[in-house]
Amino acid sequence: IIGTLNVDSYMITDRVPEPGESVRVHEYKCATGGKGSNSAISTFRSCHVKVPMDNEDDPDNPSSEFSFRYAFEDEDELKVVLVGAVGDDDNGRLCRENLRRNGIDPSGIRVIPGEMTGISFCVVESGTGESRVMSYRGANWSHKPDDFLTVDDLANGVKPDLVISHLAIPRETVEQILQTAGE
Repeated sequence: IIGTLNVDSYMITDRVPEPGESVRVHEYKCATGGKGSNSAISTFRSCHVKVPMDNEDDPDNPSSEFSFRYAFEDEDELKVVLVGAVGDDDNGRLCRENLRRNGIDPSGIRVIPGEMTGISFCVVESGTGESRVMSYRGANWSHKPDDFLTVDDLANGVKPDLVISHLAIPRETVEQILQTAGE
């Protein structure tokens, strides 16, 4: 999966403010996201089972750490690789750690010095679920067509069986990804 990593801030309110108006929110949430990150985690979860790790030092106090095991017998395990970019900031570290916690190897994530990790601000109306989203692309926009000229570029050095991308990175980059994958 070649795509975006963001930190998303959600403000949940009864209604979206009119121009120049301020309204109070009744709930605020912050979470890692981005189409690439979300796709990688959901793909991994579709074929793996999360199991708690045993706390060997104290069997009466199980660990909050988890590992994953493949969910299907007699099949080759599917490996999910995310190729993306984050800034050299706290949000970038948070995104990479979230991938690790969810079974995704973060080695395909480039850290872009001096750039911010992508962020999104979402205003959600509680009654309708309608949302308004504003995003800063940050490091996500660092992907260039020349980054994906060979098949090894598509999955961090591994020849992929399937390539997924989104138009949340530059269109000309996605076009090059598709061309390389097709060849």
